[in-house]
Amino acid sequence: MNIDNLSWVLAFGSLIGGQLVINKNKIGYVIWVIVNLLWITYFIYKDIYSSAFLFLVYMIQSIYGYIKWKKNEK
Repeated sequence: MNIDNLSWVLAFGSLIGGQLVINKNKIGYVIWVIVNLLWITYFIYKDIYSSAFLFLVYMIQSIYGYIKWKKNEK
């Protein structure tokens, strides 16, 4: 797979994670963490460090959201 085509796969993964969270399925947060980590890797490879930082923040927010959701289940 071409590295530029990878961005389409990652965009699709981000949308799937978002749809799962909207439908109150916490696995969406797990998908977001994985996809955001891949986005970070992609942006670092492309030397787009500001976007890599942004997706690092998104990843941290996804982890926080997952933990908060898990605590609220108890």
